[in-house]
Formats: sequence, C-alpha cells, structure tokens
Amino acid sequence: MEAECGGNMDAMIPELDWHQLDWHLVAYGLVVLLLLLLITRFLSRRRRPLAQISRIVRKFSVEIRGPVIVPGIDGQQYSVDYVVMTPCAIWVLDVLDYEGMIFGGSQTDEWTQVIGRKSFRFTNPLYVMRDKRIQVQTMTDLEEIKSAVVFSRASNFPKDRPGGIVQQENLAQLLACPGQERKKQQNAHLQRAWDQIVTELSIG
Repeated sequence: MEAECGGNMDAMIPELDWHQLDWHLVAYGLVVLLLLLLITRFLSRRRRPLAQISRIVRKFSVEIRGPVIVPGIDGQQYSVDYVVMTPCAIWVLDVLDYEGMIFGGSQTDEWTQVIGRKSFRFTNPLYVMRDKRIQVQTMTDLEEIKSAVVFSRASNFPKDRPGGIVQQENLAQLLACPGQERKKQQNAHLQRAWDQIVTELSIG
C-alpha cells in the first residue's frame, strides 16, 4: 500500500523539463536586477550629505588634502577632515553629520543635540577647530588661515548660528571667491603657503 501511494504521489507531481527553460531570459533578468541594484546604490550615495559636502569642497578647491592628521606642538595629534586651497584662501574644515536641532554658543563649553525627546551633549566644536587652525597656521607664514565647522543638512540651528559654523547649503558660498569667476588660478603667495603646509603634513 505504501509503495502504491508513493507511486501515485509521483504521478501527481509533474516532471520539470529543464530544457524548456529560456536561459537567455534568466540571464537578462539577472543583468537587469544587478543594474537596478547598482543604480540604487549610486543614487543613494549621491544623496548622502557627506558625499554632497565632499563634492562641494572639491568643486571650489584648487588643492585639497583630507582627511589628514595635523601634529600639535604639545605632541597631540588632530584629525582634520579637509585642508583646502581655493583661489583666494586656505581653509581648515571639519564636517559633522548630526541630526536634529543643535543648540550652542561660541563661548559655550558643551553644545546640545536634540532629536525628538532625546538630547545629547557634545564638546563645542569651535574650541577643537580653533586648536586645529592654530596648528596649521604655524606651518606657514601666511597671515591668515581660515576655518569652519560644516554641519550637514540633517541638522538645524533654531537659534542663532555661531560664527565659524556653516551649514551644508551655505558651504559653496563660503568657499567661493568674491568678484572672481570660479577657475583654478594659482596665487603665488597662497601656493607657497600651501606647499609649506603639505610639506609639514607629510613630515608629521
């Protein structure tokens, strides 16, 4: 009886003829799926704030280094996201991809990040940036090294935004050189200062 039942079950299951499958169609489907995954990944990366900020920095820079380690006089080392030269200035830039509302002042030791009902404290980034800028300044005889902390579009400042802080949507305006078309001209004085900085970074 068991053998007979087993035979009936086998008869009920149709035999799959693998030769009838269109392998060209299967291959085409796999290629389409792979392309969709690649396109989705590419668009996702383009939308990421850090990638967008990087493109802005590179667009307005004549020379760029980053991320880099800046050696301090006291033996401490500082991590800097970007040291860049535009046609009219040298900038030290850090990027913070924080979400939510940001509260803090230029002289406030700790700032607050608010996401919904939760809040988090972090060290005033302007203090850290000041130390980084000073260290880069010692590498060159340039009169002024400019600096800024860039917050991504994921954050906002409900109250006044402290000086030295720039948000992603204003970064291009910050790096652009007034009264000058954006072109990769090289100022001799800036270039000499840049070469000094790059040499020091390489040694460090």
